[in-house]
Amino acid sequence: MNNIVKSLLLIILAVTTFQAQAAGGSLGLTELAGLQNSLSGKLPSKQVLAKIGGDLWVLHSEYQAYLQQASVKGASAKAFKSRNPLVRTAAGSLFIHAAASGDPEALASDLHNLGVQKVTVFGHMFSGLLPISAIPALKELSSLQFARPAYALTNAGAVTSQGDAAMRTNLARSAFDVDGTGVTVGVLSDSYNCLGGASAGVASGELPANVVVLSDLTDSNGSNLCVTADRDGTDEGRALMEVIHDVAPGAGLFFHTAFGPESQPGFAKGIIALANAGAKVITDDIVYLDEPFYQDGIVAQAVDVVKAMGVAYFSAAFNADRNAYESEFRPSGKFFDGSEMHDFNPGSGVNTCQKITIPSGAELILDFQWDQPFFSVSGAPGSASDMDIIVTYPACKSPLFWSNDDNLHGDPIEALGIINSGPKATVGIWLTHLSGPKPGKMKMVNFGIGSKFAQFKTNSATIFGHSNSRGGLSVGAVDYRKTPTFGVKKPLIERYSSAGGTPILFDTAGSRLVEPEIRDQPAVAAPDGVDTSFFGVDTKDEGSAPNFFGTSASTAHATGVAALLKALDPTLTPDETYAWMKAGALDMNDPGTRGFDTGFDYVTGFGLIQAVADLAVVKISAPATVKGTGAVTKTVNVTIQSRSPYNEIITTPDLGDGIATGLVRLNVNGVDDDGENCAAAAIVLDAARTLKKGAIILKPKQNFTVVYNVTYHCPGVLAIKNDATPQDYSHFASVYHEVLDEIPDAHPDDDSCPRSIAPPFEVDLYPDGKIKDRGCGAKKADKTFGNPVVTDIKL
Repeated sequence: MNNIVKSLLLIILAVTTFQAQAAGGSLGLTELAGLQNSLSGKLPSKQVLAKIGGDLWVLHSEYQAYLQQASVKGASAKAFKSRNPLVRTAAGSLFIHAAASGDPEALASDLHNLGVQKVTVFGHMFSGLLPISAIPALKELSSLQFARPAYALTNAGAVTSQGDAAMRTNLARSAFDVDGTGVTVGVLSDSYNCLGGASAGVASGELPANVVVLSDLTDSNGSNLCVTADRDGTDEGRALMEVIHDVAPGAGLFFHTAFGPESQPGFAKGIIALANAGAKVITDDIVYLDEPFYQDGIVAQAVDVVKAMGVAYFSAAFNADRNAYESEFRPSGKFFDGSEMHDFNPGSGVNTCQKITIPSGAELILDFQWDQPFFSVSGAPGSASDMDIIVTYPACKSPLFWSNDDNLHGDPIEALGIINSGPKATVGIWLTHLSGPKPGKMKMVNFGIGSKFAQFKTNSATIFGHSNSRGGLSVGAVDYRKTPTFGVKKPLIERYSSAGGTPILFDTAGSRLVEPEIRDQPAVAAPDGVDTSFFGVDTKDEGSAPNFFGTSASTAHATGVAALLKALDPTLTPDETYAWMKAGALDMNDPGTRGFDTGFDYVTGFGLIQAVADLAVVKISAPATVKGTGAVTKTVNVTIQSRSPYNEIITTPDLGDGIATGLVRLNVNGVDDDGENCAAAAIVLDAARTLKKGAIILKPKQNFTVVYNVTYHCPGVLAIKNDATPQDYSHFASVYHEVLDEIPDAHPDDDSCPRSIAPPFEVDLYPDGKIKDRGCGAKKADKTFGNPVVTDIKL
């Protein structure tokens, strides 16, 4: 598209911004379509926009129109706010990302000379706070390869989080006697105290007294960037910390903003700064739209750095469901303004338009990338192709707005955003190829709340960037009210929780991998919809506090569990922490596939995190008497029971004899009470009657019996007809949960048999708070159990 940069933003901003503001609202798509002709001949060519792109040019036009109106009204330039829902501005300046064409120091100097504040660099990417009035000067900088707005989103959809109970971490704290003490947790989000409620949170006990803020949108120099776009300065970071404090109340909390003018480079440096400050567990709930889909960007690389330092890292899995389209570029033979249009029809026909429905008040936020390396990650050569997104309205007929940056030798990305403030409308999407090789894989993710693809759905993966890193753990969301603790036996994933499976195609140097790397993300799911003291909206559940939804809230819960694990065993590595959480998860189903997805799937991961595990020995069945003076072999059964709130999986062929020597251990000892010189019994697992094909899945309160062949031998047995002490052999059994998945048993009191428990019986809280453990072994006079399980040898 060489001559037209029709953008919804441009239409609103450069032509009608001050009129719409004066009227007190935005325009709907019908009104916007009627304004197209007023832009003819006013837009620069793509070559003019090669370094700054359409979004920055549009923003500058909007700003100039605002200033003209502001001069009439006497309004301050600092009050300007863009109508682009993704652009973040503050006091007449803009959060940007940029890349140097050559010497990074030369670009840093040039940016400083333009008045850019907070210039930050990580790898090949720069960020800072650029005066909007300086946008035209950017295209004259020989040191600049390209610049674009820094587009970022969070993942949000005395109070105690209900997720604490949904994960059973309240029980784990008691069972293991841990609360996170000695562990520091680092949190990255938008802000901590923009709303000024932090001190009240500390006073009420929602937060610990020793929160350390390394960086916020407000700083010690008096800078205040809290009032930027609508998505900034909400103190979502403080809400994350409240949830973590509920799960791990003894853990220390550090905060670093990921939304400052330093943007992606500041985010990456903030991760490392938290690790250097002593954080052993770090979490975030941020996504930058220009993080690569098919390559590890600078934030993903920072995650890998701290993981190598021994830090466990947790990221929100996003709230985009499977709202994505993915395909190779299919030439249609049809062109618009010199660019060939993609054929969305995978069959024999040709259809160059994909429809998306946008309800009134809903958003359309498209992030479009293709399979070429990012210049901002690996340097030259960058993208070899130039692609564009065009939005049409009426659908598939008239171009309305689009994103058409010059991608050659830059990053393979186009992004745009809109809020439809008119009635429900359907728009059409064209994807066009102007130059370079045609992509073999391209993906378009829609982060817009409410808008959906209406045709040619591929329901593809929507997790990417650092949430798809090699070193971190991505977390999906489960409504706490739809978990076993709250009466739902099979927990349900939130419909908006994002799907994984995005392949990594390039290394960080920009070389294509021989084989794509597909990572198991999301790894687990955790509760959302929980109460905080201030963040969210009350859904009229059991309390009156606001409810915090989204994968942001679920990630905070997972982070709290990791802090408990680290407190329980400070030697745990990140990989061991991740393995513990995956192994103990309650398996869930991906509702987008047929049948139940046993084990890992790309929506629920390994399932809902559960912080407790419990197996109990409930019975030993041994012969009361054995007759004969020689060696006699009899069957002894040891029955164990799952008292976990989730299914326990015993893979019997893998364990083999390990069931007898590891998971369940039986000892049979000659007690020699009658001087009978009984030899120690020989114990052999009866594999035929114990080992099953495949895995044994024990549901809560379900039993599993291990069968042994026990050989008794008392060569010196006395012929006593009425033996007053029939205790020639005594049996003792125990179960070791950690043999299954290295997860320690949360309730070790019931791991052994015999055991004696006197009334009143303590209710075993697992799995449903109804089991009353009456002991194990032979029955006692009070009808409880706990007496020795013995075998008497007779003639």
